Amino acid sequence: MKPMPWILLGGLLFGAGELRAQWAISPRGVGMGNTGVVTESGIFGLFSNPANLGWSDRAGRLMLALGTLSGGLDADLFPKAVYDRYFTRGESIGPDQAEEVLARWFGSRTEQSLYAEGGLMPIGIGLRGEKLSVGLALRSRVLFLQQMSRGWLDLLLRGTSPDRELPLDARSQLWHYTEAVLGISVPLWRHENGALYLGVAPRLVWSMTYGEGQVRSTLAITAGGEEILHRYRIEVRTAGELTRRWNALLDDRPAPEGWKPLQSTGSGWGGSVGLAYRGGGWTFGVALNDLGRVRINREAQQSTNRKGQFLYQGMHIDPDVLKARFQNDLGEYLRAFWEDSILGTHYRDFDRQSGSFSVSLPTHLQFGLARQLARSLQVNAAFSMGLEDMAPPAALGLGLEYRLGSERFFFPLRAGVQLGGHVPWSVTAGVGLVNSRFLDLDWALLLHPGADAGYRVRLALGMITLRF
Repeated sequence: MKPMPWILLGGLLFGAGELRAQWAISPRGVGMGNTGVVTESGIFGLFSNPANLGWSDRAGRLMLALGTLSGGLDADLFPKAVYDRYFTRGESIGPDQAEEVLARWFGSRTEQSLYAEGGLMPIGIGLRGEKLSVGLALRSRVLFLQQMSRGWLDLLLRGTSPDRELPLDARSQLWHYTEAVLGISVPLWRHENGALYLGVAPRLVWSMTYGEGQVRSTLAITAGGEEILHRYRIEVRTAGELTRRWNALLDDRPAPEGWKPLQSTGSGWGGSVGLAYRGGGWTFGVALNDLGRVRINREAQQSTNRKGQFLYQGMHIDPDVLKARFQNDLGEYLRAFWEDSILGTHYRDFDRQSGSFSVSLPTHLQFGLARQLARSLQVNAAFSMGLEDMAPPAALGLGLEYRLGSERFFFPLRAGVQLGGHVPWSVTAGVGLVNSRFLDLDWALLLHPGADAGYRVRLALGMITLRF
């Protein structure tokens, strides 16, 4: 049926979902298994544990970070090993093999997801003092999530035969926002070999591009595919540019020209709070990050489908209409049938209401520890857990760093593993291309190499970090 792909690709292109922010921001944190709660110090602690503003294992009280960039993709929605095995050999897939493909693709789960993220911290500056440490940073992020239920692949593989009922669910979310973060860290308690720090990092958040959508539906196939009943509920929330493009799609007119990615669609607040202890070769940290909400109010719109079901009982061609209106062009007749009679009447018929709505930041909890085993060797462990549906799945990170060289100039080697999260496991690695007492240039890679479970890859690059 033609309407089904349209629902997914059109109405849910920017469609409701759960945005899932990653745990670590700096190359050091990513390279050591996403253990940023105890490894990201100085200005990078603003986004993982603001208490870490108060300490550093490097010289210098003033820290300036320019151009910290990260990006990632998690995709259990597309297990390439399964795709290569069944779809690249030019062989047809029969009913028995279709069940095998479905079992390998989805396993015991009813839906799979694709998550992508890109982030840029163009500038961050921190000042570390004995009694008070402060930091200020600007960060811009783009987050995208797409989820699809098992029924879509079932329909693709077996078509409208045999008789059965399929769940056809999908949800997605796209969000671009910028945040200005101001953090402080103070020592709560000191002793000869260590100190306990408290940090808070309130932030202002400006939303730019925003859109989310959700379809919940079932497709009942009977009479050998001659009768198909689709029951569905579609909800879409958009703002700014995406509202204009969504309305153009519904009204079957050309999309507006140009794109204004920096146009604000709303604002709100957020914050993080954390504790960190450092002493005797040990570091402990716990942080509650990304508390807060954003109010979306610029050209904000909520859309809900008017009709809730569509019954297809075959197509009957009217020869008089075919001749008079379409000059016996069967292709144009079929196109008009689907677009005018089906899409326009059922899947493009929405109630649209203007009005603001709120979106929560992905609140999550992290805690971890690090141990300095020798002057050049550190090992770390951290556990992370989402406290809302939109936060990432629980994960355990383990990592280590070994420094070749001296304190004034060294070459760090970093490695780790993350268990859990979007895929069962991931390996991580990172190096410092230039690391001296005053200057860092780092990169890191987090990778799940791809098998039946899907893919996960994340890159982080620290352009320039200066210390004075």
